[in-house]
Formats: sequence, C-alpha cells, structure tokens
Amino acid sequence: MQLAKERGAKLVKELVVSGAFHSPLMDGARNEMRHALKKAPIQDARIPVYANVSGRPVRKAEDIRTLLEAQVTSAVRWEESVRNMIADGAKTFVEVGPGNVLQSLVKRISDAAEVRGIDTIEDIQQSVPA
Repeated sequence: MQLAKERGAKLVKELVVSGAFHSPLMDGARNEMRHALKKAPIQDARIPVYANVSGRPVRKAEDIRTLLEAQVTSAVRWEESVRNMIADGAKTFVEVGPGNVLQSLVKRISDAAEVRGIDTIEDIQQSVPA
C-alpha cells in the first residue's frame, strides 16, 4: 500500500477478501476455467459486454470466452470500464446483490450517473411494472 501511495494513488484501502481473485495466484483456477469455458455454450452478445480485463465492450462469443478466462488472473479495470460505459451512453447503473459498494464506486467516478441496487426479491418486484 505504501508503494501505491508513493506512486501517487489518490486512494489506498486494504480490502478484506476471501481469495486471491484477479491475481497470478489464481493460475490453477484459470486452467480449470479454460476447460469449463470450452464446454460452455457462449453466443455473440446482442448488447455490449464490458470486459474486466480491458474495460472495453465486446460482442463476439470467442472474445467473451477468452476474456472470461483472462479475468481470473488479471486486474479488474473497473474505473476504465465505467468511464467507457458512460462515454458510450450509459446513464444508469444497477448493482445486483447485497450492499452498495459498486454504487458508491460508480458515484465516485461520475456524480451524474444514476445508481440503484437490487438485493431482495421485493426490489425486483418493485422494479417490474405490474
């Protein structure tokens, strides 16, 4: 963390995690993921899928497959992904799951972005028109 501060990081925060996700320490899992993805039926996307690895949108099934494998050991390019989504016209971001960490991160990147969360069945029922 000290090295990040010395190199000019605006915010450095220790995160408590349950595994070494998105790091070279996950190389064994990447190999398993490769085998699983070979069997998975993945089609070209009708809407862009923003890849953690590049922060860029992809649609081709083979690109999605390759990037899903790579994300196991690659850093997440979160800010770049959000900025690219906004540049491409995204205005609303929905965090699915408990908590609001990602909503807060999006707001740090763009206070103009609309953010909301869905973490209960009731949230889903309220968001679907009757």
